[in-house]
Parts: sequence; structure tokens; C-alpha cells
Amino acid sequence: MAFLEVILSNTPNVALGVKPYLLNGKNWLFISPDELAEELHKACEDLPSVSIKRPGGRLELPLDENPWEEESDDIREIEFQLSLIKDLPQGTTPADWVSLLGPRGYLNGSTEECATSLGISQVQFLKTLKEIQDQLDPPGVFAQDLRDCLLIQLRRLSMDNSDGARLLKDFHRELESSRLDLISKATGWDLNRVKEAIMSLRKLDPSPLGIVSKPVRPEISMIPYKDGISFKILRENMPSLSLTYPSKIKGKLRSILMRMSGRYRTLATIGLAITMTQRNFLSGKTEYLEPLTVKDLARITNLSPSTVSRCTRGTYAVTRYGTISLSRLLSKPLRSNPNLSIHRLTLEISKLKSMGLSDLEISKRLGVPRRTLAYHRERRDFTYPKPSLASLE
Repeated sequence: MAFLEVILSNTPNVALGVKPYLLNGKNWLFISPDELAEELHKACEDLPSVSIKRPGGRLELPLDENPWEEESDDIREIEFQLSLIKDLPQGTTPADWVSLLGPRGYLNGSTEECATSLGISQVQFLKTLKEIQDQLDPPGVFAQDLRDCLLIQLRRLSMDNSDGARLLKDFHRELESSRLDLISKATGWDLNRVKEAIMSLRKLDPSPLGIVSKPVRPEISMIPYKDGISFKILRENMPSLSLTYPSKIKGKLRSILMRMSGRYRTLATIGLAITMTQRNFLSGKTEYLEPLTVKDLARITNLSPSTVSRCTRGTYAVTRYGTISLSRLLSKPLRSNPNLSIHRLTLEISKLKSMGLSDLEISKRLGVPRRTLAYHRERRDFTYPKPSLASLE
């Protein structure tokens, strides 16, 4: 009679295998359109029937991603210079004025919003602002936008009447669209003189504090349309494939197309979920974000939190506020009030403070503990202005 004996062995066994992620190179979901075009060129080197079209459209300068996390030497120097100005409005400090700056050195809101934030009249604010712009170094800080920044620098150089100054004052819209022919016709200058004027402007500093966002290529559009939001994938900003023999889609080519479609499908899924939640903010009906976290998006889209996090950080969308990372459309809820986003809380604190309410009154009105209010009072969430005159960047 035969017996079978089963023996379990813990002896290590080495086996060779290939992981799909390594086989395919970079994960196409987490790279920019231009990086994707490079990856497609590499993947299609041995496919002569395939040609790659690089992303079109124009690179956009995104809204600044992060406020200063630490006070830089430049900021300390500006605060010191402000302390030397004798006519700062009563009740305002150099630190109050520094808080109005975005990372590029521009004001982080309109003059009306900044005046309200400081608790002074707009007339008083504009008078002091002019004095600050004329005295502080580097020239251009406290400008309202790129055009204002360059005009301040020209004024400090006694070049108010230069060709470059005239372009900024009278033809800034033509500069934005690079319509040199229209400028030449309107001024009577030949194209060489127009180009020389533009070159003189390019020698100026568009970012007085030296912190510049890297231009990006947005892949999604979330623009208000009628009573809702028009959501679109910007195909012109993405690479594309053209096939000499479109009927022969198999093997490696089929795999490439599947990966591309998977990328776009995932971005569209995440983008649509964000649009649905933040449609009131995106359309301008409200000024605050609704509570929405990476985990919320992962649950809605049935994707992993890691995938959602990396996609939102690396994907940009065109909105009414400018070109922004999808991650800027997320806002954590308060633990004490899950229906209130931190973004909304910071805006409400700023608004109620400008009305003269005390912390206790604000705490009661918003229904949040005073310790929570104290923590977020200094963490004001500004929306940075989008620089214009892109032809000068």
C-alpha cells in the first residue's frame, strides 16, 4: 500500500519576474503632457507607421502654489524698510503690509480688498501704496500686477516716457496677444523699434522677490457656462498619435493606446468629480471651496488615494481664477464642523475681523471653538493674481 507524504519546506526560492510598472517605464498618469510626448517617442521608436504630434497650445503661468512657509531674508528686509516709512496709517504695522504680498512680490488681492484687510479707507491705502512703491527695494514690490510692476521699475529709472512705458500704458492688450503688427500700425513705428521696446521691457524684473512659478500646460478646462460649468479635456494641449495604417492596431501599439486612453479617462473622472463638488466656487456663485479631500475623491472615483493625490498635484486646469493645480480645489473640513471647509473658515475670519468682531463673537457666529479660530486666524488663504503680459515673461 502506498502513502503520500506532504512536506512543507521553508527553503528560500529565487524566481525572476518583470513588474509591469518597470516594463512600461514611467507611469504615464503622473507626468506632464510634454513628458508624455517624450515617453511616446521612446515607446514608438520601432513603430514606423506611428507619428507623434507634440502638445500644442500655449504654456500658462499657474497661480502661485504655496504661500511662504518660512519668512525669507527678502521679507525681513522689506519689513525693515517699511518700518522706516513714517506715514504708515495708524493701526497698521510693517508686518500687516507684508502680509499683503504674494510670492512674486505683487499684492495678493485688489486694492479694495487690501484696504479692507488693513481696516483703512481705499484712498488712504492708495496714497500709502504709492509712497511704498516709490521707496522700497527691489523696485516693483507691492505692484498690483505684472504691468504695474514694470511701470514702477521704469518710473524709478526715470523712463516714464520711454517706448517700453508707452507699450505698457497704451498697448498692453496687444502685448498680451503678441500683435506686434497692430502696435506698429498704431504707433507708426517699424517692427524693429517695437521689438527693441519689448526687449527693453524684458530686461526688467517680472518677479521682484524672485519666486516664479514654472509655466505649465493645462489639460482640463472648468469655465462657467450659463448656469453651470463647462468641463472639457484640452486635447490641443496633449500629445496625439497618427497612424499610417489605422486598421493594424495590435500588440505593442494597442498597449500604448490603452495606456493613453486610461490616462485621459482617469484625469476626466477626477476632474468631473471635483467640478461637481466645487461648481459653485468655479462659477463664482460662492467665494469659498466646499469640503473635499483626497480620500473623498478616492471614494467618489473608486481610485486609490495615492493615485488621486499624485494626479491632483500634477494636473492643471483653466478656471475663471486662472490656471491652477487641481489640488488647489481641495479643502479639508473642520473636525468640529465637517460641513465647513478650512478655506471657507479663513475667508469668514478675514471678513468678520474687518467688521470689527472679536474672536469670541466670531467663534459664536461660525460655531467653532476659539482655539480653532486662533489657529486658523493667521493662516489666511489668498488667491494669488494671475500675471498678464505673458509675452514679456
